[in-house]
Amino acid sequence: MGFGFPRGVPGPAPRVGPGCLPVATSPGGGRMIRLERRALEEMRRQARSAYPRECCGALLGRADGDERTVLRAVGAANTDAEPRRGYRIGPEVVRRLEAEADAAGLVVLGFYHSHPDHPAVPSARDRENAWPWYTYLIVPVSAAGAEMPRGWRFDEGVAEEPVEVVGA
Repeated sequence: MGFGFPRGVPGPAPRVGPGCLPVATSPGGGRMIRLERRALEEMRRQARSAYPRECCGALLGRADGDERTVLRAVGAANTDAEPRRGYRIGPEVVRRLEAEADAAGLVVLGFYHSHPDHPAVPSARDRENAWPWYTYLIVPVSAAGAEMPRGWRFDEGVAEEPVEVVGA
């Protein structure tokens, strides 16, 4: 999955295979993702609706250093050949999402997807397809419903990014 980077953000670093990316067990670098409650509820709604397939979409908001605030979760069609095991957002959709964010004075902060019947931990495939700088939220979902997502960044290895829900 290739996409453009927000203004001032360097292009992607060379990719490293998933076997070389250990998952950090503690939050790294003091980074934080703030998630508007409306965006959280939209992601959870989409995860429940798509179950047992993975839902996916973009996180639109504002970035100030390592602090990010997601204001909107915008769903996208999952075009993966195996939507029960993975997700894919086509490049034309990413371009549309970037234009939508830009028109609203926002940036694409990252992407989200659900993990049906699996924990909110990046799979080998997630790690292989991730790009640096972006935040990735993973929503665990089962027949019982969608849970709280966990945030991840893939700048140097894999680090969990704490999620704080804000707003009414």
